[in-house]
Amino acid sequence: MTLSRPERHNAFDGVMLDALGQALSRLEAEEACRVILIRGEGPSFCAGWDISAFSQMAALGEKDLRSAFARNAAVTDQISSSDRIVVTAVHGACMGFGVGLVARSDISLAASSARFAMPELSHGVVPGMVLGDALECLGRRIAMDWVFSRDVWSAEQARANGLVQRTCADEDLEAELQSLCARLASLAPHAVTATKTLARSYDNDAAYETRAIAASAASILSLSNRN
Repeated sequence: MTLSRPERHNAFDGVMLDALGQALSRLEAEEACRVILIRGEGPSFCAGWDISAFSQMAALGEKDLRSAFARNAAVTDQISSSDRIVVTAVHGACMGFGVGLVARSDISLAASSARFAMPELSHGVVPGMVLGDALECLGRRIAMDWVFSRDVWSAEQARANGLVQRTCADEDLEAELQSLCARLASLAPHAVTATKTLARSYDNDAAYETRAIAASAASILSLSNRN
């Protein structure tokens, strides 16, 4: 799948989120599908959530806004609950919601041009769901550093911190992806499904999503109160 909103560096809005959910559902239903590859069109993988949509989101009111965040959670859950092996290929900017997509995937390959950040607090927004993903991948102290410092991290730093597992030169990205996906696609589907089911059972805190949705919705609503 290719995130295709290059004029906004593939920043998400509600329309793009729905398209992602529908594409994931279609692929999950295809018996021949062995690996799901998520990548971005244009100069970036994903610049996060489109901040120009925040005012519209705040206008929804608390009930509808919580429903919108629940929809966000449901789509990202499709990635982590997929029976297919999910691979993310990162180049350029990978921020906020994009970090969550990478964290939810099984394997992530980052080109040397990739840059990672969690800038939500710069906009007065609680990272919510993405924070949970970061805590799982990075550990509490490193995740807090990413969230509070809002620093931009290189591909190698993201690998060292545990967000991505593999890095390569930009010019080698396609060849590395082809080789990796071919090897993954050769695995027995029933064994992949059983392995992923076992891994998911290791730690599944559903209560966190409820708390994260509430915190994210409250932070968006507070933006309209300050304007």
